[in-house]
Amino acid sequence: MELYQQNGSKFWTADFVVNGRRIRKSTKQTKRSAAMEVAIGFYRQAERKQTPVRKGKALVLAKFAEKKFLPFIRASSLDDNTKRYYETGWRLLTDSPTRDWRMDLTRRSRNQRGPQL
Repeated sequence: MELYQQNGSKFWTADFVVNGRRIRKSTKQTKRSAAMEVAIGFYRQAERKQTPVRKGKALVLAKFAEKKFLPFIRASSLDDNTKRYYETGWRLLTDSPTRDWRMDLTRRSRNQRGPQL
């Protein structure tokens, strides 16, 4: 396991390999000793085949969409039909339980590639 600070960052980053998979994750710690404790937690999570996550409030899909995604789409230079597509998609999701999903739990399985045709 390696800890390093990226150029211009005050935070330490953990870099390690588990089961042939390289994981690099910011510890969000400014002291090396505290960063090492967080990094060890990341390593243990990865060994248990869990995605390493920092403890703290997880972003909910609805909050992400309203604060980040939709403003990004609206301000982009995308075609109006494309913008309408994303807006409609989000409008349809707002009435489903999906809107309350935590972003840290919404990853897609690596083996899942979509429907087989």
